[in-house]
Amino acid sequence: MYSYKIGISAEEHDQFAKASDQTNLLQSSNWAKIKDNWDNERLGFYKDGQLVASASVLIKSLPLGFTMLYIPRGPIMDYSDKELVAFVINSLKKFGKTKRALFIKIDPALLLKQYKIGENVEENAETLTAIENLKAAGCEWTGRTTTIAESIQPRYQANVYTQEDMTATFPKHTKRLMKDAIHRGVITSRGSIDDVKAFADVTGFDGEAAMRLCSSFGGGMGRLREVCGAVSGMFIVEGLLEGYFDPTEQDAQAQKAAHYARIQELARRFKERSASI
Repeated sequence: MYSYKIGISAEEHDQFAKASDQTNLLQSSNWAKIKDNWDNERLGFYKDGQLVASASVLIKSLPLGFTMLYIPRGPIMDYSDKELVAFVINSLKKFGKTKRALFIKIDPALLLKQYKIGENVEENAETLTAIENLKAAGCEWTGRTTTIAESIQPRYQANVYTQEDMTATFPKHTKRLMKDAIHRGVITSRGSIDDVKAFADVTGFDGEAAMRLCSSFGGGMGRLREVCGAVSGMFIVEGLLEGYFDPTEQDAQAQKAAHYARIQELARRFKERSASI
């Protein structure tokens, strides 16, 4: 017998998510804390008292007391179980009515294809079954979209998998750039939130000011999918270190031209490595 519960604990939800092969940062309880301009609720779905599905639901207030619900990379469940899928979707509809939701957007972590560059593979049969089960439960599938504007999370995701001699798989041009960087004394390492202090030390900002300054650029400027946040941050650092500041100086135009040339060169190098900015 199926049942569901509104307001399950963060611990119960996160443990279930971590144990699933659909685990994803966007379904973590901590992600909901980051999305502090949305309300959040966690729903657990049970069969004979055992948790079999879970969803961290983001709730956005709309005019006139309405809302929209969004479940990024969820709900987490066995999508091959048609009966379970139907119960979860129907339960979400009931929950949505209590929130006066105009619609519910779900974005489960289901891979339609997974392949290396150059490979030609068939679509995942299990995912196709999951899609049919969702449609049978009353969901509308947006289909095989090709542009970011047609979906919330990008349909395509590029991964680099660690292997013993990973650099051997890189293009010759990338290898040349890496070799050139090593000769110039460039040292790379995995970054973390602790590196914000290093940024603050170089630029003269305190840690909080540095975080606030860069907080708008994630997701291509506030998730507008425009210029990459990393590029925006790079330009900020360049401006703080080498930018002009007094337009009344005699050589202000020359300073501006030189600064813009450096920005264009940084953008060119980034685009050369990443295909876009």
